Amino acid sequence: MPVVSPKRLVVVRNVHKLKAADIAVLMGFLKHPADHVDVVLESSEDALKGDLKDAAALCAATVFGFGPRSNVFDMTKLMSAGRAKDALNMLNGFYTDGTHPLAIMGGLVWYWGKEGRALPKEKFERGLKSLEEADLNIKRSRLEPEYAVEKVVVELTGLLRSR
Repeated sequence: MPVVSPKRLVVVRNVHKLKAADIAVLMGFLKHPADHVDVVLESSEDALKGDLKDAAALCAATVFGFGPRSNVFDMTKLMSAGRAKDALNMLNGFYTDGTHPLAIMGGLVWYWGKEGRALPKEKFERGLKSLEEADLNIKRSRLEPEYAVEKVVVELTGLLRSR
């Protein structure tokens, strides 16, 4: 029963939205906590800012949710920047999450149609051939699907880098 409990639990939701006066009271409590009160601070922010930035050092932090997930379009931005290694790391994360390589291929085809057109005709066509080859390698089981997509990501990034 809460009435006879020797401790109290206080939950502060959306702590990142507190007003300055409330933050001052909370920080004072965190610096000199009472033994009979446990406080849980909840926030949807990745990091606390402003007057609350020092609160994380005074608390034990636990992350219960995940941030926004990456998608194939985030990977194509890395490819455009010439960051093949980072793009391949992100691709590996897609595979870990259970994304099928053909689903990634759809995004890559869209991306190449948009970005590849800025290249000379020969390079654009070479990219299309790489995409076609990867698609056939997946559908005809010539290569492991994951490897076929990795290969095309590296090839397209290389073509873009040589602009």
